[in-house]
Order: sequence, then C-alpha cells, then structure tokens
Amino acid sequence: HNSDMDERPSNNTGVAYGSHPNQTINATRVLSDLNGHLKKLGQSEQFARGNLYRASEDVQEEEVEDDQDEQYHHHHQTQQQRHQQSHLSHQYQGSVKQTSNPSITDNMDHVIEQAYMNQGSRIHILNLFLKYNRSHNQVFLDSFDQVMACIFMCLDSEDIRIKESSLQVLKDIILLQAPRCYDYSEAIVEKIFENYVFNGQVATGGEDTLDQLAKTQHPEMILRLLLPKIMTEEVPKVQAVIKLVTGVVRFVAPQSLHPLLPDLANSLFERFNHKHADVRKTV
Repeated sequence: HNSDMDERPSNNTGVAYGSHPNQTINATRVLSDLNGHLKKLGQSEQFARGNLYRASEDVQEEEVEDDQDEQYHHHHQTQQQRHQQSHLSHQYQGSVKQTSNPSITDNMDHVIEQAYMNQGSRIHILNLFLKYNRSHNQVFLDSFDQVMACIFMCLDSEDIRIKESSLQVLKDIILLQAPRCYDYSEAIVEKIFENYVFNGQVATGGEDTLDQLAKTQHPEMILRLLLPKIMTEEVPKVQAVIKLVTGVVRFVAPQSLHPLLPDLANSLFERFNHKHADVRKTV
C-alpha cells in the first residue's frame, strides 16, 4: 500500500469496502429496495388512513341513523302514550261502531252507567247521543230504551245546562226516530212540564221540543195531556203549561180541536181568576 493512499476499513479478506464494483451495485440495490419499501409503506399508510376516514364516515352515518331511529321510536312511543292517556281519560265514550259485536253494546252500557255516576260527564255523553242519533248508529238504536231513560234522568239534573242539552237531544231524537218515540209521548210531555221551569230559570228548549213532538205525533193527544195541568197552582208552572198549550194548539187540526174546546176554554177562563197578575197576563 502507498502511504498517501486513504485508509479504508477492511473486511476479513483485507479488501476495502467500495473498492469492488459488485459491492457498489449491491449497495445501490439495497437503497433502491429500501426506497421501494418506503413507498409501499407510504401507500399503505395512505390507504389505511383512507379506510379509517371512510370507516369514520360510516360510523357517523350509522350514529345519525341511530339517532333518527331513536327519535322516531321516541316520538312513536310518545304518541302511543298520549293515545293511551286519551283513551283512559275518555274510556266511558267507548269505541261505538255500527256492528253487532257484543263488546260494543257493553261500551254503550258503560257510557250510560257513567252518566248516572258522574254528573260532570253528562253533557259530553248527551253530545255522544246526539252524534249517534244523527248517524243512525245501530247499537244506539238497539239501546233506545236505556238511552231514553238516561236522557230523562239528565233532564232531572239541577244544572240548567244539562237540562238544555237533554232537551236538544230529545228534540233531535223525536225528529229522526219519530216512530220509536210514540210510546214515550206521555213521558216526554211529563218531563218537559216538570223541567220547563226550575229554580226560577226557564229551559227554553222545552217549547221547541214539545213543538217537534206535536209535529211528529198526534198533537191532540199532547193537548189532552197538558189540559189538566193548566189547573195547577204552582205559579211558574201554570204560566209554563199555558205557553206549551199555546204552541201545541197550532198543530191541532180544526176538526180534532173542536171536541177539546170546552175543556180548554173553561180551564183558561178559570185561570183569569188567579191571584197572580202574571198568570192572568199569560192567559
């Protein structure tokens, strides 16, 4: 070796690294392979990051869908709870439909039972009767006797609003179910007379209801029922019955009225002698 020659590390064979061409080629290949591996690692990392990003988006979408599902189920559950609460608070209404299902009849029985037990529900139940009557509900018609008894009971209520509602329903039933009401004519007249005046208040629907009864039934029969009541001494009621008689007379045919004129005229003349001026004015 020359003394001025750069010292190079040697291997066991005494040959310096890089002194042989094959060793330079091998080193170049190693570097190339390392670069290739690094590129592959970089691509793998990008691919992994891409997969991670897409997976994150999928998770977010699933979370949104889960939130939407949860909101839907919560809304649906809330609606069901509200429906159940409404059903419980209005249980006495029943789900009355035109069907022969016995359970529907049970519901009508329950409605009527509620009217007897709970005075606060009577106006609502009377409105149900009005609805069922106008729709010619078969279950309502099948329970006609119980319905009429319930209406008469409501007429006896001390609440003037319930009395007026009862008279409205009764008038509507007389209009649409006239043949069924024939057997109730006397009871209707009695109830209207009893409840026309109550605690100084006049149930104005009484006259309209009786007029409707006179239009659809035999008015002379109604007049015969009212005539004896003219002789009552109770001050508000004697005026009331005279007003009712006045309304019914309009519907009686002349040939039917002639036999009744003596009784009618004598009763009215007798009331001219009443001690209360209001009664005399009404006559």
